[in-house]
Amino acid sequence: MTQPSPNINVHAEAQEAIASETAKRLPLEAGGILLGYREDSNVVVTHALAIGSGEATTDRYVRDDVRANARLEGFLAPRAADDPIGYVGEWHSHPVPSAPSPIDIAAIRAAAKGGDGPLALLVYSPGAAGEFHGLITRRQRLGRTVTRTASVSVPPSRFEPLGPLPSGAVRGDGPVFISYRQWDGSSQAESLENLLRAAGLVVWRDRTDLRPGTTTDRLEQALTAGLSAGVLIVTEDIVDSEIVRERELPRLLQLDEDPAFSLCIANTVARGESDSKCDYDAPDRLLRVAPARTLADKKQVNMLDPSGEIEIVRDLLMHRIEQRKPAIRQEGRDFTIRVQSRPASFASDADAEDLHIRIKPPSDGRLPSPEGLEYLRRTLPLTGDAVYAANSPRIRISGGAHLSVGLALGAALPETNFGNLVVVDVQGNAWESRVSQDDPDTTRLMAEGAAP
Repeated sequence: MTQPSPNINVHAEAQEAIASETAKRLPLEAGGILLGYREDSNVVVTHALAIGSGEATTDRYVRDDVRANARLEGFLAPRAADDPIGYVGEWHSHPVPSAPSPIDIAAIRAAAKGGDGPLALLVYSPGAAGEFHGLITRRQRLGRTVTRTASVSVPPSRFEPLGPLPSGAVRGDGPVFISYRQWDGSSQAESLENLLRAAGLVVWRDRTDLRPGTTTDRLEQALTAGLSAGVLIVTEDIVDSEIVRERELPRLLQLDEDPAFSLCIANTVARGESDSKCDYDAPDRLLRVAPARTLADKKQVNMLDPSGEIEIVRDLLMHRIEQRKPAIRQEGRDFTIRVQSRPASFASDADAEDLHIRIKPPSDGRLPSPEGLEYLRRTLPLTGDAVYAANSPRIRISGGAHLSVGLALGAALPETNFGNLVVVDVQGNAWESRVSQDDPDTTRLMAEGAAP
C-alpha cells in the first residue's frame, strides 16, 4: 500500500517572512530556519527566521551557523517550557524557479541525522506557479535517512480575485490616486500631494479621502470610481505592504492599460551605496512582481534627485492637458481654473474645471500658509506652461483665494501669453480683459508708393 505524501503546512506569518526576505535579497538567494511542530510525519511551520549570509550568490546560499543558533536561542528564550514550537527545518530561495538541488537534499539529510524527528526543507521561488517546493527528511536506524517529496499548504489570500474594471474607472477629470506605504512613505506622499494640488490637480489620498468602513472595500471604490492618474511611491518598506501589493498595484496596472490613464512610479530606493541613483529593479523586486519586469519597463522617476517631484507634477499636468485639449478645441470654450486657498482639500473637489488649484491651508490664523505658498511658487511655472499648451482663446478663473495667491497667479498667467482673461469674483461678477482699439496688435502699417 502506497503511503500518502507528507505535508508541510506553512502558516501565514512564516509565508510572509520568507517571501519578504526573498524580495529584499533578490537577485541573490536568501534563507534561514523554520520553526513549528510535527504531526506524525507532517510538519507545521509557524515561523520562519531569516539568516543573513555573506556568501550568498544568485545560485548559492550558505547559512551562517553562529548567527542561526543565536537567532534560534533568542526566539525560544521567552517561550514557555511546554511550548511545542521548536526547530523543524530549513528554507532558502531560488531566484530562478527550480526544485531543490542535490546540494540542498544532501544538506537537509545531514541535518536530519542529528535530529530526533522529521525535518522540512522549503525552497521558495518568487513568481513561480507553485512558489514552494517541499521535502521532508527523517532519520532511520543505522544512521540512514529517508527523504520524500512533500506537498506544501499555504493559507489562501485574504483578498478576493480582482474582476474586470467597471465602466467609468478611468475619467479625464478624476483625481490622482497616491499609493504608498505609510511607515516610510508618508512624508513623500505629503509633499507630492501638496505639489499636485498647488498645480491644479485633484488628489485622492487615504489620509483625507478614505471614508469609514472596511479598508479594502473603500479602496476598491476609490480605485474604480473614476481616476485620471496614479502615483506609486516605492520605498524600502513597501515590501511589507500587503494592501499596496495585493490591491492597489494590480488595480493601477489595470487602469494603466487605458491610454487615458497615467501611472507615475516615484522610486526612492537607492542603488547600492549611491545617494543619488535609484534602483530601477527595486519596484518589481519589493512588490514581488520579479522576475517579471512589469514596473522596470515603465517610466520611473528618480526621487533621490531634487527635481524628481517636479518631474512628476509636470508629467501629470501635461497628461491632464492632453486629455482635455480636444474638447477645448472642439467646443472653442474657455480654459477654466478654480482657485481656493483656505478650505481643506478632498478628492471630491474633482469637477468640470480644467484645473483646480488648492493651497495647503494654514494651521492657524487667517493668512496663507507659508508652506502652501512655497508649494505654489514651485508649481506656478508648470501651471503656466500647461495652460499655454491648452491653446484656449480665453482663460476663466473663479473661486476664492487670498490676494497674495491671486497676484501670484496673475503674474504666472500674463495676457501677453494667453490673450483674454476673465476673473469671476465671489459675487459672480465677471471681470474681463479686452483688447483696446489702439492696441499695437491691431495697428495696421500702410505703405504708399512715391509720386511718379
